[in-house]
Amino acid sequence: MKDNGSSKSSDSAVTPQGAPAQESPLAIRGQYIRDLSFEIPGAPESISGLKGAPNVDINIEVATRDLEANTYEVALSIRCEAKTDTASIFILELTYAGVFTLTGLGADQLKPALYIECPRYLFPFARSIVASLTQESSLPPMLINPIDFAALYQARYLEAQPGGKAAS
Repeated sequence: MKDNGSSKSSDSAVTPQGAPAQESPLAIRGQYIRDLSFEIPGAPESISGLKGAPNVDINIEVATRDLEANTYEVALSIRCEAKTDTASIFILELTYAGVFTLTGLGADQLKPALYIECPRYLFPFARSIVASLTQESSLPPMLINPIDFAALYQARYLEAQPGGKAAS
């Protein structure tokens, strides 16, 4: 493409109407594996003798903590255990975390952003780590289905309410 010299370079985004674009209230500062544990208790026998699909239990938790003004760590913890009727095939525990800066949110928007939106950004990376790790261990890749973090948040929120139900 030929540069005709008429384009301008700018550090700030501009909307089609010429007004400055609004900065996103959520910024990802970094993401990382905070903790990872993987074991195959009965290897190599448990791998070579595996017939059929094992039963898999998956537990997912979201935790947050304040780091500094408007900056939070959000940790997505995944625990997977695959087992047959007679033996444990593998146990995987992963805590994948991210540091997020959230600005311009009201008090009623902060918790949903931390417990719904931030985990949505982290989940594909954590899912990929789980799938790769199981596959590299001579097991079928463990592909975790997408998580509805809004439903998870709602269920936890309802549990925290007096009597186990939110006020209508």
